[in-house]
Amino acid sequence: MFKLLFKKTHPDVSKGRVEPVLPDIAVHTEIDFTAQAAQLDRYHAMTQWPQLFSDIVHPAYLAMRALTLQAPLISDPKQPFAGLGLVHMGNKMHYTRMLKRSEKITLSCAFGQLWDHKLGWVFSVNSRAYAVADPDTSLLELESHYLYRQKRKPEQCHLPQYCPNKIPFMQFASQSLPLKIAATGTTSQQTSEKITIDNRMARSYAHLSGDYNPIHLFTWTARLFGFKQPIIHGMWTKARVLSTWFSHQKTFAVNQPCTIDVQFMRFISLPNAFTVHAVQVVKSTSDEAISQGEQGPPTTYLAGMPVAWSKDLSPAQVTQDTAGTEIEPHKPFIQVSIR
Repeated sequence: MFKLLFKKTHPDVSKGRVEPVLPDIAVHTEIDFTAQAAQLDRYHAMTQWPQLFSDIVHPAYLAMRALTLQAPLISDPKQPFAGLGLVHMGNKMHYTRMLKRSEKITLSCAFGQLWDHKLGWVFSVNSRAYAVADPDTSLLELESHYLYRQKRKPEQCHLPQYCPNKIPFMQFASQSLPLKIAATGTTSQQTSEKITIDNRMARSYAHLSGDYNPIHLFTWTARLFGFKQPIIHGMWTKARVLSTWFSHQKTFAVNQPCTIDVQFMRFISLPNAFTVHAVQVVKSTSDEAISQGEQGPPTTYLAGMPVAWSKDLSPAQVTQDTAGTEIEPHKPFIQVSIR
């Protein structure tokens, strides 16, 4: 983490003289879930992974480990951007099957693609997991996208424009249902629709994950990077939202492929609270299927919403405060699709 503090943007890139180029480098590590059971237990407890799936590794756990593994890539001198100030915009992971806690895997990370963005540059880091005993069979493909904000750029850019597919949760927001979360630390089966988070949670997750980015730790360190308050780790939010959804699944086909797409929409300052809403949408798989009335498998859209959000209000509706100032409608902190 300390190496990232001293990693600077390449001077020709920062001055807008040249387009950035990603180096062809990779890193890898072996992960024995059995040997690291204590860390995995803490992660499952911190993200409230349901007991029903206790023998399955939380699907976001490897994304957290991949983020830690990427640190040598980000701090490498050949990498053109500064180590701090990167914005994690989202990630997409595809499991060929869920992983069991008894397995031993290899996790590798390498730079992927580079795009032009209206705010600067976006690059991807691709991660892959496979069983140590079967390196030819991929268990997980993870693609993470990061934004480096920069105003000065070359007059002519030959990189493609960054145009990600948007997760359309708000399109179906009026159909969404709030998911109730089982309370912890009590013998009764009380439920709550609200997830509360504070600075202590952020520091605990930083200790567990190794992500000690100053924007997550204290008010004074967050202010050094332009934030009025510390913000919670996006990867914790992702894991917590997924745990909420899985807690409502009495069964899940753990041996079937699963794709989880996550987009971080805006920061969650601390302390704060949010609710998780879900909607399931069935789409036709093709024009031919439409003509025959066939439908593909459903896609579940999740969103972490401010606690004050009401699905009875139109997402496009603009309200006014007591002074008559227009207020933007509440938007998700995070959006997820599962299929």
